[in-house]
Amino acid sequence: MYYNDSKPKKFTGIRLYDNDSTFALNFRFRVQSRLGGIFDDKLNYLSSEYFIRRLRLSFDGFVWSKRLTYKIQLSFSRGDMDWDNTGFPNIIRDAVISYKLTKHLTVAMGQAKIPGNRERTISSSELQFPDRSTANTRFNIDRDFGAFATNEIPVGKNAFFILRGAMSTGKGRNIGINRQGFAYTGRVEILPFGKFEMGGDYSEGDWIRESKPKVSLGFAYHLNQKALRTGGVLGTLLYQPRDVKQSFVDAMIKYQGWAFLGEYMTRTTNESPITVSATDPQKTVTVFNGRGINTQMSYQFKNHWEVAGRYTNVLPQGETRLSEPQQIDYSLGLTKYLNYHRVKLQWEVVRTNRQDLITNTALTPNWTGRFQIELGI
Repeated sequence: MYYNDSKPKKFTGIRLYDNDSTFALNFRFRVQSRLGGIFDDKLNYLSSEYFIRRLRLSFDGFVWSKRLTYKIQLSFSRGDMDWDNTGFPNIIRDAVISYKLTKHLTVAMGQAKIPGNRERTISSSELQFPDRSTANTRFNIDRDFGAFATNEIPVGKNAFFILRGAMSTGKGRNIGINRQGFAYTGRVEILPFGKFEMGGDYSEGDWIRESKPKVSLGFAYHLNQKALRTGGVLGTLLYQPRDVKQSFVDAMIKYQGWAFLGEYMTRTTNESPITVSATDPQKTVTVFNGRGINTQMSYQFKNHWEVAGRYTNVLPQGETRLSEPQQIDYSLGLTKYLNYHRVKLQWEVVRTNRQDLITNTALTPNWTGRFQIELGI
């Protein structure tokens, strides 16, 4: 374990090995406790939130050979189990087995995150705000069951190309038999100045305070054939399947305490995003087609206090505008890291503006304030 070291140890949690090094287990837990309130434009109280945002247990290690690794992650808070959309307590988040074929090539099979937008792929334990942006909520492609591959290609002295791919069911976490199409995802990352310390291209904020500028550029494309849910692998069930296409472009930059994360994402369908009930034409379910932008910038002081700002714009397009407004969020965050990302205190204030694009009228804006404690190992 560590506490406010200049550079934390690479591993955390409780680690177990057998005597002949044919088995290893790393156990971790984390909990995020949150309280907050929502207020109107005149700061009149509207509602509150007091709950456990996440409670996770995770296990990872190797069996038989250090090339053969596993990762298991379980979730136990209601909002973390997708109960409302699946109808059952979906506690399995990750259950994947990986094999390192070569120094740079790894293949895997199981349930894991699809290589889509960077903000979603970053663990919720590595965030600099209490939660991800509303653009991520609308467009992320989350987890799925399938086959995965990652290949790192060194270029020159320091640069890297990282190729990630997945072929999956397209139906989401722990759903079961796939009776229709599949999903195909590809992602390319370019690291022109070498790798970030401690995998910092997949954690928010520059806790390490990179001594040299580090940059990672990402490009991803996702095709979900005959998707059955409003977000492809996420959301409520559609009345008819749709082919869903999504594109992502993102960038992560860090240097001496400064950090920038920017993302652009789009979603389209092969035909109308509106699906209609066969028994009641008044009932419809719509795929959210449109685009999203999320940018966040931060500075972390040497005492590990961090100030961060975030701008998010979610713009529905086409027929989706009939049921969804445009939403713009302005967020200001403050974080005190007590033990890297494992133990931290987080404050956030969000101003939300919404616009009905059909009538071109502004909807009532609101303010949200949150405080969250995260504790884990």
